[in-house]
Amino acid sequence: MIEDTTNTESGILVAERIREVLRTPFSIDGKQVFVGVSIGIATNSAANETPEEILRNADVAMYMAKNQGKNQYAVFESSMHDAVLRRAGLETDLRNGLRNDEFRMVYQPIIDLVTGRITAMEALVRWDHPARLDVGPEEFIPIAEECNLMPQLGRWILSAACTQAASWQDEFRSTTPFDITVNISGRQFLDDDLVESVRSALTSSGLDPRNLILEITEGTMLRNTDATINKLKELRSLGANMIQSERWGTSIAQVLRVYSEALRRKRRQAAEKKAAVAATKMIFPLALFILPALFAVIGGPAVVGLAPVIDVFGK
Repeated sequence: MIEDTTNTESGILVAERIREVLRTPFSIDGKQVFVGVSIGIATNSAANETPEEILRNADVAMYMAKNQGKNQYAVFESSMHDAVLRRAGLETDLRNGLRNDEFRMVYQPIIDLVTGRITAMEALVRWDHPARLDVGPEEFIPIAEECNLMPQLGRWILSAACTQAASWQDEFRSTTPFDITVNISGRQFLDDDLVESVRSALTSSGLDPRNLILEITEGTMLRNTDATINKLKELRSLGANMIQSERWGTSIAQVLRVYSEALRRKRRQAAEKKAAVAATKMIFPLALFILPALFAVIGGPAVVGLAPVIDVFGK
């Protein structure tokens, strides 16, 4: 509590001093312990605000600071209260949505940029909220992770995606089977039942495990713990493929990583090595010369539109 001031800058200065002090590690039983802090700042800018309201505003600002990352501070703004109320409402709606089957899957094609053939479909979840039209996965997925609802939602996604992929393969038996890719969030990866969820989805759908690709975030893959390594081994033992990636559209390195992995897998299967080598070489000039185009289409079905451009670079 800072007395005799309504100046936001004074609160910021105090917050920065607190953060600076906490940068020095504490020594506990001979070990260094680093402590971070999330700070919310609110002032009695309105004459009719009660002490309880000011504390509530500071708490809301602290929550927003936590969402920004570790060791941050945030100054309360009236819009923050609206955001917290929206989030609380969405959390309740999310729980109801899981019970009421309000989620559906959409599928994004992944195109072989040489042959123009669909080699995989990426499974993406959408929420048909009964009252709101503006709730995208970038908003409800983090809420599901924070509320520990992601394992339940993830199990449904795995089951729905594998079932759809198996149905497509039955329908198009004359064509080469394509893969289905499913994103596994960090919280979902930590779920003790993840391996069993994957096994159950494969068994109930009848999908060939070799046609399931699990996309796991790089941060999760880099957790070099025995539990992480063992879980990755268990998933691999099911026959599923795994690639590491960041969120779509975050960096060109992610684009190269994902497509290079896909090309390496296809190269091993390809009958003609010459075509596979040509495909690999085309990725790099593509990234260098049409970087804006990649960012414009990444994560969308417009990837198909890049094929004419590649034809130009290939000539």
